[in-house]
Amino acid sequence: MHGFEIKRWVRVLAAGSALLLVAACGGGDKSPTGPTGGDGGGDNVLVGDYYLFSVGKISLPADLTFDQCDPARVLGGSLRMNADGSWMFTVQVVDQYSPNDELNDEGTWQWDGTLLTFQSAAYGDSFTAKIDGGIKMDYDYCPDGKSDIQLVFSK
Repeated sequence: MHGFEIKRWVRVLAAGSALLLVAACGGGDKSPTGPTGGDGGGDNVLVGDYYLFSVGKISLPADLTFDQCDPARVLGGSLRMNADGSWMFTVQVVDQYSPNDELNDEGTWQWDGTLLTFQSAAYGDSFTAKIDGGIKMDYDYCPDGKSDIQLVFSK
């Protein structure tokens, strides 16, 4: 009789664990950046705080050289994307001008389901990003109108 009770409890625990696993992992948003927030639709998938993970495929700190401007070392950074369509980021850099410099930018963003576009209020330009396990932003670091670096932000 005692053996029967143990087997029954093992089955109950196994079934309960499987049910919890399905509830925790099943269904929902397939977005690489996380679950939908707020009203569950559209751009809210991207709303939130991100940290700078890498510059392209170079992990941080990233030593960068450019044809059009001075070399820099990128130490870290953050990106905030707000539900009202505004964004801002700060990237910590070391360059010839300062051992503790920051690149700051802000503006508005728009997501059409395929392409993420940022409009910079600080510099007046626009640039795009890919959503692929995070936000891969093609950014014009040297102010020459061309993308110089890809800032990779992750949640």
